[in-house]
Amino acid sequence: MNLGAGLDTRFYRLDNGTIAWIDIDLPEVVASRQKLQEPANPRRLLLAASVLEDGWVPHVKRLARSRVLFVAEGLFPYFTESQHRAVFAELSDNFPGQEMLFHTSAPSALREFAHLSVLSKLRTRADMQWGLEEGADVSSLNPRVCFVAEYSLLDGYEDSLPEPIRRRLTPDLIRKVAKIVRVRFE
Repeated sequence: MNLGAGLDTRFYRLDNGTIAWIDIDLPEVVASRQKLQEPANPRRLLLAASVLEDGWVPHVKRLARSRVLFVAEGLFPYFTESQHRAVFAELSDNFPGQEMLFHTSAPSALREFAHLSVLSKLRTRADMQWGLEEGADVSSLNPRVCFVAEYSLLDGYEDSLPEPIRRRLTPDLIRKVAKIVRVRFE
């Protein structure tokens, strides 16, 4: 299940012929996506809903199999800490024993590279508001969210980065600047 799916095509790339997949995003995003006329598949549902509201949970509970993997890529950095607490509480209440993979960055690493980013020059209404210095810090948002692992997205790719960024990278920053955190809901 992909929270804040946008135009992601993960289902088509991962489909093994048996998985059931739910993409959730805001109604206006879903409407745009439907105009693309993606191939229909009975094992994939596009659900128009806000992750910040609980109206989608009953749909997922009804459609979900015994195991659910939640994915949130590029979504959580734009939520506030209180919104994270609410989402994690909702998931813990309704999906105990299930897992999530989500993208985050350490605020200290973002500050270190903010002046080098093209994104900082864009005028948008979407500002990054949240991140985790350490993946294990996720448990401070909700004691029923158990940290499992953290995976750096840059580890091994340092040589492909622009020179100004490479000069400033330390092993700690490589680990913190972009990472996937894996959690289990208890």
